[in-house]
Amino acid sequence: LIIIGVITGLIIIGLIAFWIFRATAPETAPAPTGSPFPSGAKMPAQPTTPTTPIPTIPAGELKQLTQLTQKPVSGATFISSTTTKQVARYFEKATGHIYDIDIQKGESSRISNTTIPGIFDVHWLKNGEQAIIRYIENNETGVEDAVRNFIITSISATSTRGIFLSSDIKTVAASPKGDKIFYLSPYDGLNFGITATPDNKKQKQVLSIPFGEFLAYWPSDRAITLLTKPSAGAKGYFYKLDSTTSYFDKILGGIAGLTALLSPDGENVIYSEGNSQVIKTYIYNIKENKSSPLALITMPDKCVWSKVKKEIIYCAVPASIPGGTYPDDWYQGLISFSDRIWKIDISNGSTEIISAENNQNFDFINPFLSKDENYIFFQDKKDGTLWSLKMSS
Repeated sequence: LIIIGVITGLIIIGLIAFWIFRATAPETAPAPTGSPFPSGAKMPAQPTTPTTPIPTIPAGELKQLTQLTQKPVSGATFISSTTTKQVARYFEKATGHIYDIDIQKGESSRISNTTIPGIFDVHWLKNGEQAIIRYIENNETGVEDAVRNFIITSISATSTRGIFLSSDIKTVAASPKGDKIFYLSPYDGLNFGITATPDNKKQKQVLSIPFGEFLAYWPSDRAITLLTKPSAGAKGYFYKLDSTTSYFDKILGGIAGLTALLSPDGENVIYSEGNSQVIKTYIYNIKENKSSPLALITMPDKCVWSKVKKEIIYCAVPASIPGGTYPDDWYQGLISFSDRIWKIDISNGSTEIISAENNQNFDFINPFLSKDENYIFFQDKKDGTLWSLKMSS
């Protein structure tokens, strides 16, 4: 009986210990029977966008924006700077008249009264003395309105003289010095890239491609960029063309909703990727073949590279990005932003907000800098007006 009692006690103690340890032991999930990736394949690294808090800046350092025009403009540029006068030039959208404005005094003077309504694209030449304009010519006969490409070679108070380019041309660009032009001219199933002097002489063919739906830009002496028209529903491509050697090279490609802007030194690209929900913004180093997410979310359409400090870029940055299909909804005016101006140093990733808060919701486009980069200029996409920000005292 004693032996039986001992054995029974050991069994009871064992059962109690089993249930205690079973209740406290962690459960192990069953091993997966398959993998969503092919054998040997690795999951691609997903870029993450770091969040950078808005810096705390002492009161008085943030700059106020100045409204330069009450009416919409079609295009503007900075033309001169002295110790007493800073002057910008612009086309008034409704009339096509050309005005100069003293930025410090806010006083405008009309320098050409030639009426050219419907201007939607302007590329300045020779320090604002000439320009390529693209405008819609209304046809009263009922035939479809035509887009005209016109090079203004002479500006005066009573007349504006120039020459027409073919209406088939869908993209044009002006060199940084304003002494050359570039355009894609379609002929016999191909699109020919042509460079020429501002009067369309000394023409040189630098490219021949079957596809012609590009946006052209000429950021440095030799580099011309061609960007496929951005849409979230299409993979975008970004190319660089050497205007001297005709070397044509892909920089970026296969990116939905791609918009991009090459730096003047040709070393870096700010680009954004769009889709049905969000925008992602990156800096691409061409030499290192490396993309790094930007700490701020914006679009290259809202940015301008510094020519004084190659690592600096100025951007209008939305306070928030509502859900939508990008960049399509923004281009079509279905979505608008509320921007503030930021200075970004791509060498160390630092960001600095430079414009003060304003009770107006600015949606800035078409930025450009004064020659000394003391001023930055933007148009408000919502009403087409021209604004400036003085960045130095």
